[in-house]
Amino acid sequence: MAGNQKQSSSQMVKPKRLFSPDDEIILVNGLLDFKSRTGIDPTKILNVFYNAHKHSVSVKTTTQKQFRDKICKLKQKYKENLKKKKQGSLIFADRHEENLFELSNEFWGGENGADNMRMNVLKRAELDRRCVQLKVQEEKLRLQRALLVEEHV
Repeated sequence: MAGNQKQSSSQMVKPKRLFSPDDEIILVNGLLDFKSRTGIDPTKILNVFYNAHKHSVSVKTTTQKQFRDKICKLKQKYKENLKKKKQGSLIFADRHEENLFELSNEFWGGENGADNMRMNVLKRAELDRRCVQLKVQEEKLRLQRALLVEEHV
């Protein structure tokens, strides 16, 4: 019977964490910082994000796949907590979980609503600026063409 108890207790042992709770905060902060500096979702160019942040975490031998998996797990955890929040049943186990949710909400919560509107406004302003530049170039070319025609006449 003692052998059976050892076996059942060993089955209940949780696997060792690769990323610490501090690493989780560092990763989500890194996602936010990267997006605010570049305007690009770092999960779309994970190799660039990984190379920029792999030395920020406490684990020095992480792979890009481990980074991607951790980010996916953090997003899934955020979505589960968001669902609980909408149902009114969200209770945080500790301050870390609450901080992680708030940071995650800043990053993934912007996938719809105000963040998209702000990005659309910024994209529209950039397109308008480029359109004005093209019109100026067109006018310069039109003037050069007119001068060339005049010179030929």
